[in-house]
Amino acid sequence: MKNEFLAIEDIPNIDDGKQRYDMFVKAYNETREPGGINGLTPSETFLQRLITSSIHTRTKQKSVTHVGN
Repeated sequence: MKNEFLAIEDIPNIDDGKQRYDMFVKAYNETREPGGINGLTPSETFLQRLITSSIHTRTKQKSVTHVGN
């Protein structure tokens, strides 16, 4: 990601570079047109996995062992 950023940005100083890099990462993860993750951005893919994991966690049955009286 850094190489892609450096290839397209002209960075006049370190503070401007940090600000531009933060903006680049945000756009990369949240708004860029996805290129192969089921039509989702990386952030959308992460959220989808988080939601799916949460649903599976809630629906798992815990094993209960009963001991005879």
